[in-house]
Amino acid sequence: MNESTSSLKLEEKSQIIPITSQEEKEIHRVFELLCGYQQKVRIREEIKELNTWLSVNKLRVLNQITSGYSVDEQKILESNTASANRIEELHKELQEVETKPDKKITCGDVMEMFKFLKEKITRKEVEEMIWEVDENLDECIDWQEFRLMFNRNIMDRTGLEPSRMFNLTQFLIYDTNNNGLVSVDETMNLLYARYYFYPF
Repeated sequence: MNESTSSLKLEEKSQIIPITSQEEKEIHRVFELLCGYQQKVRIREEIKELNTWLSVNKLRVLNQITSGYSVDEQKILESNTASANRIEELHKELQEVETKPDKKITCGDVMEMFKFLKEKITRKEVEEMIWEVDENLDECIDWQEFRLMFNRNIMDRTGLEPSRMFNLTQFLIYDTNNNGLVSVDETMNLLYARYYFYPF
């Protein structure tokens, strides 16, 4: 075997590295992140608003008392109790979404993620992204479809495999702290895990 043949075989092998254990873990993290994302954002925003209202209302009542104004303690107690009960309900609702056994990624979830990333995209474009990897045509992406999509793109050497969902997934994999940005350190950690430890 001459040097050029050996180099060619090494190049071919480097192009078909299977999913690493680290990537498998990160793929599942991203899948969990996207499943029910739209609903989780709505719930968390409502919890945040209620907590803010409780804090502001507490300060407002204290200011009224210290200023000598009379306050309706019963009304305040009822209002605060209602808000606290609603927050508890929302936490339970969030837990149900996060522990749902048959998790799937919907068009709304993907659109909400693009909104968080400040990327403009139409619903039609997102529907096409999902359709490209939706094997059972239920207009959602389940775990098997999600993993298959990632694996097909990793193994693809033709450039013909639909990659829009893969590109979003890759970005979210690198964004390990979920802040909508990818640092050099986050990128290098994943690249190191993929290319350094794989035995050629």
